[in-house]
Amino acid sequence: MDAVQRTLDYMSTFGSTIELANEIGATGVRGRRDHDPSECLVARYVRAVSGVPVKAFPISGIEEQVVTRTWAVPQVVARLIVQFDDGLFPELVDGEVTHYPWPV
Repeated sequence: MDAVQRTLDYMSTFGSTIELANEIGATGVRGRRDHDPSECLVARYVRAVSGVPVKAFPISGIEEQVVTRTWAVPQVVARLIVQFDDGLFPELVDGEVTHYPWPV
């Protein structure tokens, strides 16, 4: 399993988007809502944690899992992407990583 999927699997352990957003926020990662998928909150977080230069996680609907070309995106992660893009979690807009949640 690659580092991106391990990161996504870790993110799936959070029971709600609020818990996941709090976890991401605690790392200092912030995202942008300007529709540049590479600046998405989740793309930035996964890039920071996994060290893999992912550009985006396209989400076209919320299902049990959304499968991209390479990775299975868990439902809680897909919901967070949609909620963030819709304006929730304003405290997570922009910024840089201050520390990592665990060694990769």
